[in-house]
Amino acid sequence: AQELPTYLVGVAIGDYAVHHNTHEGVYGSIPIELIGRSADTISMKNSFAQLGNAIDALEYWFGPYQWERVGYVLTTRGAMEHSTSIAFPISSGTSGSNPPQNRLMAHELAHHWWGNITTLSSPSDMWIKEGNAEYGAHLFTEYAFGFDYFKEVVKDNHKTVLLEAHIDDDGY
Repeated sequence: AQELPTYLVGVAIGDYAVHHNTHEGVYGSIPIELIGRSADTISMKNSFAQLGNAIDALEYWFGPYQWERVGYVLTTRGAMEHSTSIAFPISSGTSGSNPPQNRLMAHELAHHWWGNITTLSSPSDMWIKEGNAEYGAHLFTEYAFGFDYFKEVVKDNHKTVLLEAHIDDDGY
């Protein structure tokens, strides 16, 4: 129902099955659609067991969810925050509710506040959507799993950045 820049519009075509659910958020009911192949829907539901906590954490920190539904559709590669229908890799979306899957799920959902509502005017502003989406994933981690686990995750991320970021980015 909202105007979108073209990069937020996505289409997924396939022999999909849709699992419909509703989350009772702080600001009201939010329809949820988990979309994947029929054979993947049970493992997808298990993988997204923390989705309600992610919605609650992000609404707590960033305010009401502004879109008509939360949707994740399994795709063969990559993740992208298309509004209401996040493209999500099959490998993560069927791997169970584990730390990497939960982080990616919350990161992509956080883009609905940072990137899809508040967006950039140039590529040099990428930090607005990526930095805040990653921060939102950390806030979800604390909300769902507690402060001690949150500190552990942040310390591990800090170590990875110090030891590997300059290698991954071909320099400082």
